[in-house]
Amino acid sequence: MKVHLLPIAILILLINISFSFAQDENPLEPGQQSKPFYIGPTFGYNRSLHGVELQTIADPNVPCPSFTNGQSNGFWGGLTFEYHLGKIKDSKSSIILKVLYSTLPASLKKGGDQYPTLLDFANKDTIINSKTEHLSEVTYDLVSFEGFYKLNLFDSPFGVTIGFDIGYAMTRNFRQTMNLIEPLNAQFKINPNYEYINNNRTVIISDGEIDASTAFRFGMKVGIQYEINLKRVLFAPAVLVPVAYYNYGITNLVTNNDWRVNALQIGVDLRWAIK
Repeated sequence: MKVHLLPIAILILLINISFSFAQDENPLEPGQQSKPFYIGPTFGYNRSLHGVELQTIADPNVPCPSFTNGQSNGFWGGLTFEYHLGKIKDSKSSIILKVLYSTLPASLKKGGDQYPTLLDFANKDTIINSKTEHLSEVTYDLVSFEGFYKLNLFDSPFGVTIGFDIGYAMTRNFRQTMNLIEPLNAQFKINPNYEYINNNRTVIISDGEIDASTAFRFGMKVGIQYEINLKRVLFAPAVLVPVAYYNYGITNLVTNNDWRVNALQIGVDLRWAIK
């Protein structure tokens, strides 16, 4: 099982921060004059949305369908920092920074089509109409730096945010398979250029890093949040902040196609007030 070291390192850092900066006085109280900053963990759920059109087999002589868009579930986790603008008692705006590890995978599926195919049928090479299903799984994991401007509205804890997302992809892999659905008693004719599994009824079209992909990703994020003051969390005052974002990818995942990675994101920030 693959273990990512970055989330473990972030967790150790957060534990050290929470105990190193624990204090008796509460900087969230209105009577406090010193200006705190806020730091702590952030984590949440990604519904990743890949906008792309891909040929299932990159051969103009083969009448195969195309994948269109893909979605899947991922997560994020990391560290968040907030600094209020103006006097802390009257401040309605702030700068928020985040360092994150995120997964933005996708599943793409195209099936139900029937084409004349050369199959091994009853131990004979036969061209018959077959029903196939094309599947692909995209693994896209990033380390990213985000920056936001936050503004609280209506003299309330409710706020809106707008910012940027600069990411570097640690993993950008693509695994594509074609499954033989019908007839049930046939197999694919072996082609030495491909790998076969499932008793030769599944062919692995590709498995590896996405062709012509780039590690850099730049996106824009807009969102909403709600601040809940907590008097004590691990011996220090804190703010619990449910957040929701739309993350729009500006750059393309690949250099030879229009492939953008967007996401709907829901999560929670927990920030300790540090003087």
